[in-house]
Amino acid sequence: AVRQSLYEQLDKRGLLPSSDKEPFKCSSICLVGQTRPLEPKEFQYPDDDFCTFEGILLDDKPIYIVIFTTAEKTICWMLLEFLNQSTSKTDENFCPSEWGPEAADAMCKEVRDYPAVRGMKMGDLIDATPKEVICKVMLEEKLFETWTYGRTVLLGDACHKMNPSGALGAQTAMGDAVVLANYINTLTTVESEEVEKALRAYKEERYPLGKEGVETSAAMFNIYQQISFLPLAQDKCQIKAMYQPSLENTRPKNMTADALNIE
Repeated sequence: AVRQSLYEQLDKRGLLPSSDKEPFKCSSICLVGQTRPLEPKEFQYPDDDFCTFEGILLDDKPIYIVIFTTAEKTICWMLLEFLNQSTSKTDENFCPSEWGPEAADAMCKEVRDYPAVRGMKMGDLIDATPKEVICKVMLEEKLFETWTYGRTVLLGDACHKMNPSGALGAQTAMGDAVVLANYINTLTTVESEEVEKALRAYKEERYPLGKEGVETSAAMFNIYQQISFLPLAQDKCQIKAMYQPSLENTRPKNMTADALNIE
């Protein structure tokens, strides 16, 4: 809300860079939840103090499912639906009604039959999860150029929204807060000129790290979308490549060995 209000005022004055007017890049839709504490017979995991992390990339759908256990005998789960250019959305046509409880419930119905882990399906996890802790969100990415104006300053997601795949969002936001607090602490006067100078110094120090965080998170997200660590290439050479067990194991079921030009 602070950024939107600030940008609206700057735009009216013709002071907002064109890049800050562009919509967010939206790479995926995320459905998340956490089950209630489960009984040992429901849990299907070893009854110990260790947490287990498992992930599934579906063969026939752009879906990645992450499941991990907690010490409280609950299961945290996340379903990522990767978007392409035709299915992605931006804040230009963002509809708040699409992201309320009804939208989460509708998506839960769509994914109930998707496989989870250990013989479970997503429906089993959804049924064991209180509705109030199920959330559907769109994962947005953007690095803003305008971080300060006058005495107003932005930090965290307000100036660099990162894909959570890199696990850098909270860390970078806390770094922003520490650096900003240090600059504020060194002020010897509250005159506007000195305050604005301190805020500009804060941006100069944190902007490179914010940029790096956005780019690194996007790169980590792209790894999740691949069927294996390296994408399979269509080899059209006259001499077929030697049989490689590791390559064969990662070959999609709908792709023949001939398509890869493998003996």
